[in-house]
Amino acid sequence: MSLNMKFGIESMFTILFLSVVVTTTVIALSQIKTHTQNNIKDALTTVTQTTQEALNIWIKHEEHNIAGFIEHSEIILITKQLLNQHKNKEDILKSQTLKEIRSIVKHKILENGYNGFFIIAPDKISIASMRDSNIGTTNIIYKLRPKYLARAFNGETLFIPTIPSEVPLKNSSKKPTRNSPTIFVATPVFDDNSGKVIAVFTFRMTPSSNFTRITQLGRIGKSGETYAFDDKGILITESRFDYDLKKIGLISSDRKGIISIRITDPGGNMIRGFVPTKKIKKRPLTFMVQNALSGKSNFNLEGYRDYRGVNVVGSWTWDKKLGFGLATEMDKEEAMGLYNYIRSTIL
Repeated sequence: MSLNMKFGIESMFTILFLSVVVTTTVIALSQIKTHTQNNIKDALTTVTQTTQEALNIWIKHEEHNIAGFIEHSEIILITKQLLNQHKNKEDILKSQTLKEIRSIVKHKILENGYNGFFIIAPDKISIASMRDSNIGTTNIIYKLRPKYLARAFNGETLFIPTIPSEVPLKNSSKKPTRNSPTIFVATPVFDDNSGKVIAVFTFRMTPSSNFTRITQLGRIGKSGETYAFDDKGILITESRFDYDLKKIGLISSDRKGIISIRITDPGGNMIRGFVPTKKIKKRPLTFMVQNALSGKSNFNLEGYRDYRGVNVVGSWTWDKKLGFGLATEMDKEEAMGLYNYIRSTIL
């Protein structure tokens, strides 16, 4: 065998060996990537579904609580009296009826940690509240969540997602703050004779008590967060990244992300210095929100930008009954960190 032939055979076997190694490596990496992505998908989806179920359980409890409270004949009688005074344009603030309902409701508020209550007349005017300033004014729920209030007047007990309060509410530091986030549970008040809805009763709560706390339990790793958003793409639970949001100028130093952030795609990673060219109002909603608002439960493991512009992976769902969406997201860099390490080591 000539030297050239021997060299040719050796070269052929070397190429064949390298081809097998490269092919095996590519297949192995592909399988590892698929396995990693499946694990991430399962984790994200499970957290989203678990959070949704936990919120539904808590909300059903609150709905049952308020509906049972309103069934008392005394509440119905007082509501009728307030409606008569309202229709006759009497001064409700000076009425004994208002004092009676406040006395009854006060115990329930203290017992459950609520922030207040409303009785809302069919013309959407507040005819009872713990605050004098609310009496005789168009109710804040009608102004900002009219569809929910309409459902209550149609006989449904329901949860009303986060809106900015019309009156200063105490924050975690017990300091009154304007435009504080607030949530409600509403129930119809039925006439005990005709069975018709004559008013709507609501209890006011702070989102941080349970609504946000439940979603915060769905945080995965150092960058993962679970949050809720409404049909306009507004963040209605607290963000994990308030510090970053202030640093990059998405919110002011005295604000939080909740009800301050419209979940839009800035076009690049603002954490790493990207400066958007479009104003927030003109930016498109993130890929996740657009997909969720179409009524879909879905996931994305290839990556998309969140409201900070950071590339993330996520799972989301739209809860038609509750009327808001839930998303669980995690920075793609962290989510794929183990796979990237293994790939670099193998290569």
